[in-house]
Amino acid sequence: MFNRTHLIEKLFYVTALAVVVIVLANHAKPSREGFEEQREFQVKTGPDIYDDFYVSVYDDLLYSQVKNDYEIGRILNLASPTEQSRVLDIGSGTGHHVALLAAQGYDTIGIDTSPAMIKAAKATYPSLNFMQGDALNGMLFSPNSFTLITCLYFTIYYLKDKRRFFDNCIQWLMPGGCLALHLVDRNNFDPIIPAGDPLVLISAQNHT
Repeated sequence: MFNRTHLIEKLFYVTALAVVVIVLANHAKPSREGFEEQREFQVKTGPDIYDDFYVSVYDDLLYSQVKNDYEIGRILNLASPTEQSRVLDIGSGTGHHVALLAAQGYDTIGIDTSPAMIKAAKATYPSLNFMQGDALNGMLFSPNSFTLITCLYFTIYYLKDKRRFFDNCIQWLMPGGCLALHLVDRNNFDPIIPAGDPLVLISAQNHT
């Protein structure tokens, strides 16, 4: 005679056993919650934090042609450089500001502490002048080398010794030269970049 109760009990025990086996199997595997990568985490500091991965997403997060065009146009209107002007862009990143300045006919060089940034800039703009260098190193350029120095986005805030930075800029600038510097407007500062906020149509963050 068919015993339905006995069959249900068997199915219950089989299901319970299967659940226990699955749980034990999962606990036996070394894992980190939320990560499939099993290799050791890497800790990077200084220029090393701007590595190939960071560079690969940098423009996706921060690049804006409209913003760059406005910034360079505004700077050139105020500084009034000539065909003989020589420009230094400190913290040149992936090279877009250098490209805009060079397109206007100015002899321009971009420096960045990140080897990965310099590599990316040279790959995108192989005919332009980029070099790895630290703006805190006063020996990087000779005195009176530039008529205009730009230091855009948040670069100034990454420099540990602001006084040395300004001393070097004064030394590198020709008499009557200009320094164009981005500073944060604290009344409009937003730690979330526009790319991270899908509701932002126009960035409220004004750091010019």
